Amino acid sequence: MARYIKNWDCIDNIPCLNITKFVRTGFIGVNKESETELYFRDQTMSFDISIGETEGVVIVGNNQSIDIISVIPNLGIGLMWFFVCPVTGKRCRKLYFYDGNFKSRSAIPLNYEQQNYS
Repeated sequence: MARYIKNWDCIDNIPCLNITKFVRTGFIGVNKESETELYFRDQTMSFDISIGETEGVVIVGNNQSIDIISVIPNLGIGLMWFFVCPVTGKRCRKLYFYDGNFKSRSAIPLNYEQQNYS
């Protein structure tokens, strides 16, 4: 049975954007533009995605701009896409929706649930 979390006491309970899911669903690719809406807890957010050859941008419904870059992987096959955290500037595969904006794991002062056990 699912439980409803009243406060976000750990990073596992925070809604997030996963770049891998965007790529697999076809929203991200070379020279691609797309729009989508995602449901986060109690609100729906729209995303406008515009990608060039190796970089792009995601405009979130709350007017937050998130850069996307690609890197050639070690095998040299295809491209590996990353978000650029708006707070830290680091490359990341997931961005968490915390305090009204999307941020990387290192920009959020919370632990994973397993880290709270001891």
